[in-house]
Amino acid sequence: MSHKSKKSLVRQVQEAYDSMLAIGQSKHQDKIDGVTGDKIYSWSTYNNYMRHANYFVKYCKDEHGCRTLEQCKPHINEWLSKRIQEGLSSFTVKLEAAALAWEEK
Repeated sequence: MSHKSKKSLVRQVQEAYDSMLAIGQSKHQDKIDGVTGDKIYSWSTYNNYMRHANYFVKYCKDEHGCRTLEQCKPHINEWLSKRIQEGLSSFTVKLEAAALAWEEK
């Protein structure tokens, strides 16, 4: 496998969130159908999730040498604990927890 075919962590995060995008879909109808858990309905949510997930994957790469999202996943609780210790607001920690709850498709 050549180096060019490998995806960066940032690109892996972007692809994970791109697969969840549901811009223009009815969130109300999805709530009725019970399928809102794996969708992102607004660009602001997408951008916030991307920003915070990229903070996390940079930490994983620097501290643990991770190269894939799968390798990063075991470090989510460690990251959230670190962020709480840094004194971030509960709103921000909750946002990061939601941002890191992606599922592989």
